[in-house]
Amino acid sequence: MIDRNSRTPIYVQIEKYFLELIQKNKIKVGEQFPSETVLSKELGVSRMTIRQAINSLVINGYLVRSRGKGTFVKERDTKKIELPLDKLRNFSKEVQKSGKKPVNIVVVFKLTEAPLNIAKILKIADGEKVFYMERLRCLGDVPAVLEQTYMRNDLFGDLTEEVILSSKHKYIQEKGYKIKESKREIMAEIPLENVASLLKLNRNEPVLKAKSITFLADGTPFEYSEISYNQKKYKFTLIAEYD
Repeated sequence: MIDRNSRTPIYVQIEKYFLELIQKNKIKVGEQFPSETVLSKELGVSRMTIRQAINSLVINGYLVRSRGKGTFVKERDTKKIELPLDKLRNFSKEVQKSGKKPVNIVVVFKLTEAPLNIAKILKIADGEKVFYMERLRCLGDVPAVLEQTYMRNDLFGDLTEEVILSSKHKYIQEKGYKIKESKREIMAEIPLENVASLLKLNRNEPVLKAKSITFLADGTPFEYSEISYNQKKYKFTLIAEYD
């Protein structure tokens, strides 16, 4: 099973072996996974190597650790919400289409001075007041998205926490503004501890992160967001046309 002459790291070979056991139902959902000590003796490798393989399966959602009890095979929700990169989509509508209940939680909502980089992005004066908010968006009780957003106060001075809990884009439209586009930069990264905690992710578990500047119809930038997506719940798609 283990090819010690292979260029593939041993822990990767072992991870693949464990994954086959799970996928072939040799170890079923809800059953306890063998301990590192047992697996180490059985496969003739160190506990550290076994731990590396198990950590990867935990990060990828195949196993879950329970403090004081052990490691168990996890039931996987393989259906991800699809977000097209070339269109702006309403979170609540997309979640409802997936058959889940959208829930918004406002973690932070305050009026503050714009940091220099944010003032430059939003094309406002240094130190001008902006709204800063952190909104956690959930699929039922499962955290899926964390939005960390700066929004112009000169355009939306009556913005409230209640608006953030319902529909920010509906509020913008009711004020007579039309949203034109959002320019996004998307990457995978290991989140900061506070982000991982809010999204209930394991340590060193990556997120899909979007940095987004949103513009009104007249080209005015009104919002800058850093959006962290739980990669277990989302996937991005793009239809590319030939030029």
